[in-house]
Amino acid sequence: MCCPYFLDRFFRNRIYGNIFAPYRGHFYQILLQLTGINAKRIFFMKARNTLFAVLMLSLPAISAEHSEMKMTDMSTSASSQEYMAGMKDMHDKMMAAVNESDPDKAFAKGMVAHHEGAIAMAETELKYGKDPKMRKLAQDIIKAQKGEIEQMNKWLDSQK
Repeated sequence: MCCPYFLDRFFRNRIYGNIFAPYRGHFYQILLQLTGINAKRIFFMKARNTLFAVLMLSLPAISAEHSEMKMTDMSTSASSQEYMAGMKDMHDKMMAAVNESDPDKAFAKGMVAHHEGAIAMAETELKYGKDPKMRKLAQDIIKAQKGEIEQMNKWLDSQK
């Protein structure tokens, strides 16, 4: 079997030019039979390996750049913190509801948690918001969601 360097040179020149023109005939056929690979496959393997190497070499630079980025979009205002706490609580309760084996009960429990989250957000709007239209919407949401929570809780109580 030929050495890898020779194969590399041979296939590179088969792709980019015919320096090895005398080897085109019988030798090339034997080489293909021995290796089971052709020039295009070698070319794509080299291209893949080159792209992989470039990616691996660039990862440290990318991660260093990313670690220096600050999360300036995250607001630390009291209202934002309250919204985030309410959302986390709502999602935790909704995920717990998914564990219910009865789909009707899972739906009701999940919706109760969802509505409680909506009420918490509306209360945060009333506490910090200034726009009269948004404050009115928050009041309407609280009223509607409390009624639906009561309806779902009654149904859940009847299922025990």
